[in-house]
Amino acid sequence: MIVPGSASSGARPRLLVTGPAGRAAPWCEAAARAGWEPLLVELLEIRFETQIAPLAPRSTDWVVLASRNALEATRSALSPLAGARFVCVGEATHRELRELGFVPAFAAARDAEELLARLAPQLRAGERVFAPRGSRSMELAEALTRMGARVDAPVVYRSLARQVNTALPAAEALFFASPSCVEAWLQAPRCTHVSPPVALAMGAASEAALRGAKSAHPDLLGPILVLSSPQPEALGAALQRALGTASMTAKHPEPQAKNRPRSEALFERAKQRIPGGVNSPVRAWKAVGGTPLHVERGAGPYIFDVDGGRYIDLVMSYGPLLLGHAPAEITAAIRAAAEGGTTFGAPTERELLLAECIARYVPYVERVRLVNSGTEATMSALRLARAHTGRDLMLKFEGCYHGHGDSFLVKAGSGALTLGAPDSPGVPRALAEMTLVAGYNDLDSVRELFAQRGDQIAAVFVEPVAGNMGCVLPAPGFLEGLRELCNQHGTVLVFDEVMTGFRVARGGYAEVCGVTPDLVTLGKVIGAGLPIGAYGGRSELMQQVAPAGRMYQAGTLSGNPLAVAAGLAMMEAIAEDRVYADLERAGARLQAGLEAAAKRHGVPLFVGRQGSMICPYFHGTPVTSFDDAMASDRERWVRFFHGMLNRGVHLPPSPFEAWFLSTAHDGGVVDALIEAADGAIAGS
Repeated sequence: MIVPGSASSGARPRLLVTGPAGRAAPWCEAAARAGWEPLLVELLEIRFETQIAPLAPRSTDWVVLASRNALEATRSALSPLAGARFVCVGEATHRELRELGFVPAFAAARDAEELLARLAPQLRAGERVFAPRGSRSMELAEALTRMGARVDAPVVYRSLARQVNTALPAAEALFFASPSCVEAWLQAPRCTHVSPPVALAMGAASEAALRGAKSAHPDLLGPILVLSSPQPEALGAALQRALGTASMTAKHPEPQAKNRPRSEALFERAKQRIPGGVNSPVRAWKAVGGTPLHVERGAGPYIFDVDGGRYIDLVMSYGPLLLGHAPAEITAAIRAAAEGGTTFGAPTERELLLAECIARYVPYVERVRLVNSGTEATMSALRLARAHTGRDLMLKFEGCYHGHGDSFLVKAGSGALTLGAPDSPGVPRALAEMTLVAGYNDLDSVRELFAQRGDQIAAVFVEPVAGNMGCVLPAPGFLEGLRELCNQHGTVLVFDEVMTGFRVARGGYAEVCGVTPDLVTLGKVIGAGLPIGAYGGRSELMQQVAPAGRMYQAGTLSGNPLAVAAGLAMMEAIAEDRVYADLERAGARLQAGLEAAAKRHGVPLFVGRQGSMICPYFHGTPVTSFDDAMASDRERWVRFFHGMLNRGVHLPPSPFEAWFLSTAHDGGVVDALIEAADGAIAGS
């Protein structure tokens, strides 16, 4: 049985409190005194969609949405207004409008002041404006009236969708002070619980509303308890009763695995036409078993599968989705570019702009060539290093993955590790013999190879953070030692930052560690999820690439307009310092939560992390090498994977893949991840 603050629960039980902040405060204080953690979901003055719909005349000329709350509260009232022109504040509101099928009249404004400035030249006197507002925000409506508009400005409640979606899965009990709070809560998306929460009602009207909700949705609520009086002091006794209910006695009941018949059927069909049923091996779930999710769409930190399931996504397409799925600024840029043509086979201005952005953020990149993938970038960089040095050998590290080029598939990481076949058939022996392999973080093994064949080594390729055997950080002095050895032997040092570039910092990991490579390979983030790659570095090297030099490399779709437009939108977004601060905060929070959960359940766990790249290993000591990664408890990891999946979290289907966070993984989402991990670790 859970009791407040008990070691078995690992934390105080949580009570979701809904209501206006002022009136909810005494109830939150009473819950805290009783040993519970109150989770306040604040409501403003409550008016529901059914009340708002009649206030939106069909003759409306403009719809002005000053916040996401205004959109969420009025979305059912907007259908009759499809002929109006929509304007809004905030990228999130702009994105959701587009998802609902409305095309905003202009790009999202940063604030109400900017929105009014943009609207002023277009708004004609007498036009009708629908501008739903919060109870304390009359200024915008008044400004529109002064501009000569006829304004309908109904007060709306603050939508619970995002707040409840975040807080509810973490709450063991819910408290409703009025039927209005029950009604507002019912408008939020339904959430998955380990067990249905206990509901506490104040008064007969709230009780009746809750019983009606439970009758309509039997699995939505657990026992319903009624307070003995309408005073906050009565809450403590009710919470004590809640602790004794059956729904609070099980610590971590294992959720049932969900049936995914549509994914299963699609996978079987795919295996008839696509090798293994997938277009990249790790997607087949060979390492974890089961049928891979078939994704229908993504939004923010979530993916939605073809069977109607919603999952917090930590794959994030293996790194490029720094802003989450389908961010408005990226999708708008792609759409605008596509309207102008999808490919030309000729130079465009956007290619130059993206190259200039890369050079601005990564100062040692004096020249850069855009290609179509990370693999293409690494293959081209190797050819360039060989052309520059006149040597044939390359040196790479055990467990590092640099794409599927023949020379790189020797002791590779990522999917190759997952399949247990580091050396791929089809790689000519002669090419394999040109690849030397050293131990990652083992500088002595590198020195030994240079001592034997240093005058034959054209390039050293390294993932500065090894993201294809999880997330293994370089040991102090390791990258510096590589730089020194390459300088001594005239060897080209190549940082493969396809994964870490623009992910761990604007300048990639080279910015973090202070070591400058000769060449860098990039991908993923620079295309914001569209196919792209790049390699760049010092001018004296890059000027050897055709047509400036003799080292030939070409690509019909290189610098594709859609990928470049998406990349430029991403470059603009990451100009804000808050992006990397938010990512670091989310990564640190998730790491601390994973470590605490493992400690609580007595499970050995090491968490490797660099910014928003993270990987937990079921291993009792730090993971610093390929051998360490391979020694982790992979059977436990498989159980953990399925435990997380059953709790609504989509992980990479391999213990050797990094997890990726985005700016859409806010504090509430990370807390939901930690809650899921606590149960999955306990059940592993």
